[in-house]
This record gives sequence, structure tokens and C-alpha cells, in this order.
Amino acid sequence: MKVQSFAWLLAGSLVLAACGQQPVPEVVQDDIQPLSDLASSSSLGGSSANAVSLKPSTCDEGSSQQVTITYSITGPQGGTSTFQVPTVWTYNGTSWTSGTPVTVSVPERKNNAAATVRTVDVTVTNSSSRNSGSSSFIITPSNPTNAKSPNLDISNGDSTIHVAFNACPVTNTAPWLNVPEDFNVEAGSASGAVVNFARLVTAGDAEDESVNVACTPASGSTFELGRTTVNCSVKDSGNLTTSGSFVITVQDNTAPTLTDLGPTTRPNDAGWYNSAVTNNFKADDAVGFAAPLTNPHTFTKSSGTAEGDAVRINSGLVSDAAGNEAQGINSDAFQIDLSDPNVVCGATPTFTLGQSNATVSATVTDNTSGPVNESVSVAAATGTVGGGSVQVTGEDIAGRSRTVTCAYNVVYNFTGFFSPVDMNGVYNVAKAGSAIPVKFKLGGDQGLNIFATGYPKAVAVSCSTSAPSDSIEETVTANASGLKYDATADQYNYTWKTGSWAGSCRRLDVQLVDGKTYSALFKFNK
Repeated sequence: MKVQSFAWLLAGSLVLAACGQQPVPEVVQDDIQPLSDLASSSSLGGSSANAVSLKPSTCDEGSSQQVTITYSITGPQGGTSTFQVPTVWTYNGTSWTSGTPVTVSVPERKNNAAATVRTVDVTVTNSSSRNSGSSSFIITPSNPTNAKSPNLDISNGDSTIHVAFNACPVTNTAPWLNVPEDFNVEAGSASGAVVNFARLVTAGDAEDESVNVACTPASGSTFELGRTTVNCSVKDSGNLTTSGSFVITVQDNTAPTLTDLGPTTRPNDAGWYNSAVTNNFKADDAVGFAAPLTNPHTFTKSSGTAEGDAVRINSGLVSDAAGNEAQGINSDAFQIDLSDPNVVCGATPTFTLGQSNATVSATVTDNTSGPVNESVSVAAATGTVGGGSVQVTGEDIAGRSRTVTCAYNVVYNFTGFFSPVDMNGVYNVAKAGSAIPVKFKLGGDQGLNIFATGYPKAVAVSCSTSAPSDSIEETVTANASGLKYDATADQYNYTWKTGSWAGSCRRLDVQLVDGKTYSALFKFNK
């Protein structure tokens, strides 16, 4: 088979012309060399693992970094060429902007010459207050000029710069300490009272995740009747100390003591509840409570409709027999998720008939506990051509789930067309009125009811004088079009009886019942 082929040079790239919209061709001669090609790499920021580190503009330093872009030019180039690169890039809090570009000059290059290397220093600046997360931008060479061909091709010169935003350095500060105001406690006996005040003393540190508070006398000690000063201090990892004190007066007219006993049920292995939590509390009083309450007594409170990763249950007020009220306390924080996850099918996939390991996927999101898996897949049956569906279930970490129906398509495993018909924009030259064998495979014998209604069909198209063409070497004798399956060759033979179309062109469209269409172009002569 003799195939005539043509190509066009357009903006330094090889472009295939579409049928009916052909530009005037420029024939590529054997002695014309390929274009010179531009490739780039960056000294920093070329990946998220090697990102440019920028601090907010409010920091003393670190809001700007310099990145060196190295451009490597290979291949032949006629005369001197230039291109431009923006060298100042600024992040304003929402997007990246670039400044005036610099011009890079590339001298004439011979074929097989060593690569020409050019470097450009780029300044990357964070002019915003952003101090976390990441971003990226693309540095694209532009405005190429060429003295003569072969030209410089800059289409491969993009550089993606990855940036990580970080906070300003933190200066160590002294820890904070909160101690209660002087307070009174109820005497439990003549020796005084055991006072547990640990929940009343809180401390923290801006730099340390946790700090320890030391008080003398310690919480839980027995306090004699009268006034006792409690001295507390807290020290951080930098040896900075904060102190405080308060006075406990033991007397016989204090409110009950409340204790958090924890929930009535346990969370799942991930620490989450998927229903409302009931928490136990205990109330104690040295004197006692009004009947019928016992001393001590326990009670429960529910979280109700609250959900989140730090839900606390308050005990509410408790009064003793004398009317002294104990303020409510909060339980420990619970992780509660009362909402099902959101499951969304992905783009409808297409599989070939009989394809193994075919799966349909969906994404799972959950705004409270989060999904167990962000993507879930279910096996799809591919034994029949056409549309199908599967049930896909997504779960969240709390144990709640949602099931959706996701669709997929199954198509024939088409290969072809085979000789004598060419595809891919080639015009097949044939005699008008001849019968042309159109051969293809579907991965085995799929029966003869494989064509969609109204297909195959011929569509009149404009003839191209520049597109490649090839003569039909094989025709058959037939009075009408028809389809057969050749078991020996494991292929279909469609005999296409052409019309009186001399001097015109046609596109043969073969659409299968799976919805896929395959086409070839024909030019008819007498």
C-alpha cells in the first residue's frame, strides 16, 4: 500500500489538519532538521517536598525567596532567538501576580550541539498575612522571537513552583495560671475537710502543649477548720514560672460537690459516637440532700442533638438540703457524629465487554468524623454491552453510612478498520458504485445485531486536496450492503455498496449499539 503523507509547521509544532478545514500545506523536506526545544527546571519549589518556604509579610524576614530557573535548549536553531520570563512573583493572599519579564537570548545552534543553558533568577514574595497551607503557580516563557528557521520551540518550558506558607517564629512567654478566688468549704468532721480543687486551677502556655501545676497544700489534702492559704506555681519548658495563691476557709455551710463519672456507653474503636451520649454525674454533700435523694446521689444528662469533635455535657445546678447550690460542671469532651456521610458517584466509567477488574468508584465526604475511605470502589459486571449500575456504600469514622447507585457503560472491544480501509484522516480513493469491504473486530463473535439503528451511513463531506490519501486495493462484488462474521479471521466484514458519487467525498460512520461511532473518509472517482 502506498500512503502519501504531508505535514505543516505552525508556531513551531506539528499540527494535523481536520477534514474540511485544511490550511495550505508546507511540505517537509528530508533535509530540514527538527526545531530546537526548550526544557526547564527549578532550584527550589519544583515539588511539594521541595517547596519554597515563605513567612507572612509581618515577619522580620523570610517573606521572600529567590528561585533559579534553569532552561536547557537542545536541537538545531537558525540564528539568534529570544524569549521572555517574568522574574518577580507576589502572592497577595488570594492569587499570584507577576512583574515585568526579562528577555533571554539563545544563540544560533547546530544539530547535535551540546545543550545551551540559560538561568533566570526569580524572586517569590508573600505580601499577605497567610501563614499556613500551600500554593503553586506556573512560570511560562512567552514572546519568542526567531531570526530564521529552524525556530525555538518554548512549549515545553513551563516551570511549576510550589510554595509552603509558614508562621513567624514564636518568642517564649511565661505560662499563665488561673487560681480560684478565696472560697469556703463544708466541714465533713471536726478534723476539717478533704478539699479537691484541681478542676478550679487551670494553666497553659502559648508555646508548650501542656504544663503541670503544683499546689501546696495539694488538692485532696485535709484542711483544718479556718483559713488555709494554697500556693500554686506552674513552670514551662523554658523554666519561666508563674505563681498564684488562694485561701480556703473550712466552714459548715458549703454547696454540694459535683463529679463527672463519664458516659454510660463507650465510643467505637476510633473514639466516635454515632448517637446521642448520656453522661453520669455524682453529687456529694457533707450534710445531705432533701428527700428522696440519697447522699451521695448520681444522675445523668444527655448531649441531645449536639454533634462535633468536642461536645461537652453540663451537669446543671445541684442544691443541698440547706439550699446551697453547686454550679454545674462539664463532662469530658465527646466526639459525636449524628449525620450520615455524603457519597457522590464519580464520572460514569466505560469498560470493554468482558473486561476484568472493572470497578465503579465514588467519593465519600463527612464534615464531622470524616470518611473511613475518601474513595470507595465496587466491582462492575461487564458481560453485557450497555448501561449498568452498582450500589456503592460509604462510611464515616463514627460508623454511619450511606448507599448510592452509580452508573457505568460497557462497550465492544473494537479494533479496526483493517485493510483495505484507512482511518485517521486518510482519504480512501475508490471507484464510485464499487462495493468496499470494511473489516473490524469486536473481541469475538457478538452476533450480527451490532449496529445502531440507521447505521452504517454515508455523510457527504468536502474533499481535501492536501490530506493524505490511499487507493482502495480490494473491492468485492455485491449488489447491496451487508454484514458477515468471519469466524476463521475472528472479524466482521461489512460490505459497503457505494453510490454514484464520482467526483465527491463521503464519510462512512459506523455506530455500534454501544453508542460508539467509528469513521473513515472516502474520495470517489469514475
